[in-house]
Order: sequence, then C-alpha cells, then structure tokens
Amino acid sequence: MSTVQEKKTEDYLASPFWRGKFKARFHYLDFNKDERVSREDFEEMGNHFVRIGKLEEPLASKMRDACFGIWKSYNLPDDANLTEEEFLVAAAKFVQSKTFIYCSVYTSTYQFMCIIIIYQERKGGGIY
Repeated sequence: MSTVQEKKTEDYLASPFWRGKFKARFHYLDFNKDERVSREDFEEMGNHFVRIGKLEEPLASKMRDACFGIWKSYNLPDDANLTEEEFLVAAAKFVQSKTFIYCSVYTSTYQFMCIIIIYQERKGGGIY
C-alpha cells in the first residue's frame, strides 16, 4: 500500500471513492452555488458564519480568517475560479503537498467552529 506522498495525481483521480469524497467537498465549498469554487465562496462563507453566529470582534475576524485560510491552503491564484473537475485536480495535487496534514487539521478546526455556530443558531441560542 502506498502512502499519500507516493500516490500520483492520476491515482487519486482514478479512485471512485476519492472522487466522490472531493466532489461532495466541491459542492460544500461552492457556497454561492455558481458551480465554481473561488475565493469569493470562502469570503461569503466566513461572512455567513459571522452573521448567523452573531459573532463580534475578535471572533468574527478569526472565523473569516479560518474560512479564507482554507482557500489559501490550496495554493491557488486569488482569481482562480474552478469547475468541479479543475477543483478535483487541484485537490489531488494538494493532498500530495507537505502542507496537507497541517491544512487538514486547520480545515477540521474551521469545520468544528462552523458546526458549533450552526448548532447554536438552530437551537436558538448564542455562541459561548
């Protein structure tokens, strides 16, 4: 069995399981539902979570930074506007990078923060 670093972009793209997992991530990240993933999606996502969480500074800035940090972790130009297939290729290259483990932890932390905010919002309470 090969490690993450030993796999090639083509290996990831050939895996139905991997493609399905990252197609789901693409649709999750396409926040404005224009069938493309761009910097704008991450900015809107951060603003959305600040709004629904009724976050004030400095937590609001941390939430925006966390969302935007995910975009930056893909090492794409600021003006990138990726289709689903382009996103899959970028993601396959990204998981081979040395920063992948760090960014995976960063992404998990962001997702955890978002889950807490959404839960509290649906429950009708504020953020602790």
